[in-house]
Amino acid sequence: MDAGLRDVSFVAAEIVGPSGRVVGVERDPAAVEAARHRAAVDGHGDVVRFENVELAEFDTTHRFDVLVGRFILQYLPDPAAALNRLAHLVRPGGIVVMHDMDVSNADVSRPLCPIWNDCYALLRALFRAHGIAPDFGRHLTRVFLDAGLGWPNVESGAMTGGKPGSTVFTWLGSAVQAIEPLLVQAGIALPDGVTIDDSLAATLERAVLNSRAMVLGNTHYGAWVRLDKGLE
Repeated sequence: MDAGLRDVSFVAAEIVGPSGRVVGVERDPAAVEAARHRAAVDGHGDVVRFENVELAEFDTTHRFDVLVGRFILQYLPDPAAALNRLAHLVRPGGIVVMHDMDVSNADVSRPLCPIWNDCYALLRALFRAHGIAPDFGRHLTRVFLDAGLGWPNVESGAMTGGKPGSTVFTWLGSAVQAIEPLLVQAGIALPDGVTIDDSLAATLERAVLNSRAMVLGNTHYGAWVRLDKGLE
């Protein structure tokens, strides 16, 4: 089972192969239709199935070998309760894997590159404006414990760049472009002198190269646990 972005479902499909089955859960009907079309085009139609349902309402008598969620828990009002409920869909001996992020770091360029820090800060501000913990990834251990899953194994890593052509420039540029309407809606001021369009990634790259800085993207946290006895 994949509770999260459709890309995760297709990665899972590559792992399980033609003999496996993947169920993706998605609330947006348009996203489900697009994912189903992609599955058919990519030859995963017999492996991946997408359910158009709210995560809180998804239920099945089937028990899964693995539950995977990417950037899901941080958006839920009670992540521990949701994780506990979803984990009940995993068979004894199965695995629960959750992947969430942290955008709370204010020191993301060294030497300082002001435009990079200012644009990165927009992500943090938007999370807070919507009542979402910008450092949620750091809370995964507590969420697993509160959900009754026991102590998880946790790994983390941050996207890092600075070298010409680094993908980190495209990442932040496209991220800020994508959230611009939400920033305006939330009343979050945009950085002075910054044009948010297709040129932003190149603008960020030039500024970072001129600063000779190393820059950071968001930090990713992955936590997983094996349910040796299943859940009561």
